[in-house]
Amino acid sequence: MNRIKHYIKESGLKQKAICERLDIKESQLSHYIHDRRIPPQEILRSLGKILKTPVNKLYPEAKKIVYWKL
Repeated sequence: MNRIKHYIKESGLKQKAICERLDIKESQLSHYIHDRRIPPQEILRSLGKILKTPVNKLYPEAKKIVYWKL
């Protein structure tokens, strides 16, 4: 379960404005909010920056894994 909706409300931003900044459709954000889809890492990091919230607060059960890109 994620806490995206909670942090969106806390930020005072509208979902439409967040979608414009992320360059995604509102339906995509809705899928992320309701746990029907998992956002890609880039979207997740950008969402955290927009909401001024660390990713581990958006997804409390998530574990950080570092990958090396060669």
